This record gives sequence, C-alpha cells and structure tokens, in this order.
Amino acid sequence: MISPTTHPGKHMAAPEHPRHTGKKPSGKKGTGRSTKVIALVVGGAIAVALVATTFVLRPKGPPPLPTADSFITQMESAAHGSASSPNLYGGVLAVERHGTSVTVTVSAIPPSICVSSGMKLVRKGLLTVNGETPVRVSAAKLTELCYQEEGGAMMVWIPKAVE
Repeated sequence: MISPTTHPGKHMAAPEHPRHTGKKPSGKKGTGRSTKVIALVVGGAIAVALVATTFVLRPKGPPPLPTADSFITQMESAAHGSASSPNLYGGVLAVERHGTSVTVTVSAIPPSICVSSGMKLVRKGLLTVNGETPVRVSAAKLTELCYQEEGGAMMVWIPKAVE
C-alpha cells in the first residue's frame, strides 16, 4: 500500500460519490414503512370495531323491577275498574266486585315490593298477605308474611272506598 507520506506527490484517488437528485431511488426501498403504517391503522380500526361490537352486544342483565309506587298505582287502577293482567311482576291480577265492595288479588309479588307497598296499601284498606290478615300491621310483621312463600307473595287488598 502506498502511503501519501512515504511517496510525496502520489495521492490515492477517492472513489466517486453518486450525485443526489432529491428523488427516491426506484424499487422497493421505502415502501415498507408506509405498508406498516397502513397495517397499523387498519388493525387499530378493527380492534376498535371489535370492542364497540362487544360493548353493544353484551348481556344487559335483568331489567330493573318496577317500583312499589307503580305497583300501588296498578292496584288502585284495578280497584277503579281498569285492571291489566298480568301484574307488573308477571303474576296474576284479579278483581272481584260484590256490590260496592272490591277485592284485588295479586300473586308473584317480590317480597321487598310486598313489604314496602303493603305499608301503604294497609292505610287505604284491608290487606291480606299469603292468606294471613294481620291485626296489627308493622314493617316487621309484613316482612315476616311477605318472605314466607318462595316465588313471591300473594296479596289480597280490599280498598276502604272505591270512588
């Protein structure tokens, strides 16, 4: 090998450098990055679509039970002549009229609704729960009566006066 310092006047020729034109060279060089970006965008869109579909189609659970107030309204409406069977909880709703007396009978009432509506219904008439008419009505007594039967309580209500 010839060194520039050992032989003055002899220089090594530098290899020629290609000129830059500002354009990408033709061929497959550089297309890999854009393909990866497109693949990531499409993959992300698919993932978002799957999550959204899962959220929309997931089971919602049981619908909430109608409130005790809506049940009382149904009982009062039945006593006034507009009975709709089944009751709000899917059980029987029957109305019997004997002269001026009206008896509303319902079944399959959830125990918690039986207790809360029972306290209000007893102020407006005579209430029988699962075949027993309590002489002294209290929350404790209604709780005991309403939770006796599996599958819900049966309530019979005779309003004081039907207007």
